[in-house]
Amino acid sequence: MARSGAGGHYLRSTTANFDVSVLQAAYSMHCWARSTVAPNGGSLRPCVGYVGGSGGQVPQNLLLWDHSSAGFSHAAQHRRGGGTYDTAQTTTVPSTNTWYAYGVAFDSSTLKVYLNGTNETTDSSVGTSSTFASWLTALGQVNSLGALDGGAQFSNGEVAEVAVWKAALNADEFNALAKGFSPRRIRPASLVAYLPLVRDTLDLFGIALTEINSPTVTDHPRVIG
Repeated sequence: MARSGAGGHYLRSTTANFDVSVLQAAYSMHCWARSTVAPNGGSLRPCVGYVGGSGGQVPQNLLLWDHSSAGFSHAAQHRRGGGTYDTAQTTTVPSTNTWYAYGVAFDSSTLKVYLNGTNETTDSSVGTSSTFASWLTALGQVNSLGALDGGAQFSNGEVAEVAVWKAALNADEFNALAKGFSPRRIRPASLVAYLPLVRDTLDLFGIALTEINSPTVTDHPRVIG
């Protein structure tokens, strides 16, 4: 079953033990996401990503459903080591009540965002990724005070099949994920975290997640094991 973020519910790793140093040169993230609210620049609604920092938590690399800044809405957000952000926004504005295969790939020089297996935008002016030790999150991220809570969360949204790789997946691999293939079948040697969000919130690879405020269990998108 997928997990819903309505009402301040979200998931995160139990500690800042998600070692993003292995993702500095290249990474990919993918999840299935849907929402009853269209991305309209109204509020910050991250689907999945990792957050962290020295002396306080800050957004690192995220897949955003919505954001109060128009250029970050339905986009991949990438934090450079120097603290600035790059984005790759989907050309398609996601509709409500529809599951989307949503992904991003970074290969040290380009940031590509994928929707339903299609590379919709490539940002070619991307800097080196930050390497803060981080929390892996789903449905929520840090708020402006640097605290991990539901202050910035994917309200009225659902995510499933969260996965992170220490490699930049290619178009064929994202297409396979969009067709319903499990992340376990996509470059398994580079898979560093897989969170199916079916029943228990224990991943098959990487780390376990903690449920905050008991996220609602909802129907899961179809996946080919």
